[in-house]
Amino acid sequence: MRIDRPQGRRLFIARLSYEGNSFGPLTADRAAFERTEWVRGEAAVQRAAGTVWELAALPEFRARHPDWALVISRCASAIPSGPIDDTLFDAFFSEVMSDLRAALAEGPLDAIYLSLHGAAITHTRTHPDLDLLRAIREQCPDVPLAATFDMHGNLPDEIGPLLTLGASYRTHPHLDMSELAARTLEGLVLCVKQGLRTQACLVNTGILLPSINMRTSEGPMRRLQEAALRVESEPGVLCASVLGGFPYVDALHTGASVMVYTRADQDPDGALARQVAATLVANLRAERAAFFVSLPSASEGIAQALTSAESGLIAVNDSADNPYSGGASDTPAALAALVAADPLVPCVVASFADPVLVAHARRIGVGVRFEARIGATHGTLFGDPVVVHVVARLFTDGDYRGTVGLLGGLDVQCGESVVLTLAQRPNVKIIVTSSVDPAIDPAFYRLHGIDLAQERLLLVKGKNHFRAGAGKLCAQIIDIDAPGPACLDVSVLPFRVLNVSARNAVTS
Repeated sequence: MRIDRPQGRRLFIARLSYEGNSFGPLTADRAAFERTEWVRGEAAVQRAAGTVWELAALPEFRARHPDWALVISRCASAIPSGPIDDTLFDAFFSEVMSDLRAALAEGPLDAIYLSLHGAAITHTRTHPDLDLLRAIREQCPDVPLAATFDMHGNLPDEIGPLLTLGASYRTHPHLDMSELAARTLEGLVLCVKQGLRTQACLVNTGILLPSINMRTSEGPMRRLQEAALRVESEPGVLCASVLGGFPYVDALHTGASVMVYTRADQDPDGALARQVAATLVANLRAERAAFFVSLPSASEGIAQALTSAESGLIAVNDSADNPYSGGASDTPAALAALVAADPLVPCVVASFADPVLVAHARRIGVGVRFEARIGATHGTLFGDPVVVHVVARLFTDGDYRGTVGLLGGLDVQCGESVVLTLAQRPNVKIIVTSSVDPAIDPAFYRLHGIDLAQERLLLVKGKNHFRAGAGKLCAQIIDIDAPGPACLDVSVLPFRVLNVSARNAVTS
């Protein structure tokens, strides 16, 4: 644990940014976190430097407040997947709490900041973020405590009063993370220097919203974020947030929520916080129907792409297997539809994650035809594997540096990978990696020798973050609905705890 300066004020920091899909077939283990973020101390600041992530706000914070020392505990994130391995979370939890106790033994802490997601799950914990907040608040009942959350967090009402300040991202794709952290840190400074106390009101509505239509460039989420920004400018209101929630978590607290914090000196009984929250809840309920859209099937979407009058690259977005929604890059339906369409134009499929197939292709070598079973390596819940004859054209070590959006400035490791082409249709290229990769950055395609400007159809397992990356190179993006752990209609998923039909009936 690093304490920069023993003098002056001290800020304790920890981070757990993880979104868990109850129906994702993979467990987020230590290796998954180490591929993305498993750092502490100064290494956490260095990793985030120059990115859009929350901890990128720390260098500016240091410059503005040189009298504050940063006590940086474990900072962890991983690409969304299934539940976190309990042993891994327990190790994270124990490390953060041990660091916190050690810091308190050296003297009082002035404030605590947590960078959280709000939709983490483990195999036994339905809300590990809440468990961490409870433990920290029990240890530090009077220390100003702030947390920032992803727009897709599922926040139970109990979180509200545990925090002095809480807020969520306003943009999707998420490009305002460091800005949010900077504002929240300044709010903590204000609380410490002025002795400012707050009132909180967090309301989880239980509404289940499809995340495919949560972009803030347009539509209902844009209007809701604009409403939150308006009320935040009212006297006495410190921060107001609308969270769309993450509907692929099988837990009672899953759902959209609003979170409001006010100045206690201007809102002594919390009436203002409750009033603002009620207004935002009413807005959210009024917009609920606008979130629901119908999408073409995989076959329909591919047909639209192949007959499109647009010139340039056409992307077909298979959002149900989007890695940033917990997909494992493994569902076969969209690839099956593409093979059935027998396209004559240059096509790229990005991507499948199958280390066994990559290793098999390496043993066979470049240019040799062989039979491959692609997809459904984790079971056939979402379809049977696609059996095709392929030829390996290119192998890579899987390492690249992101250039734009969410991955800009980050080193990414997708493991050894291969570019396959269909034996009968060499114009169709299929990228297969050893580890799940979001395939959202142009650098991912350059790594695999693909110039997207020369391609006509890109079948990508993406969603909204793709639009802020490689999606900018597309003349048209067609979202499709195919079977997968992040499908459009959540009622088809095997929920065991959450009664989706009853929830929708109550909130419709």
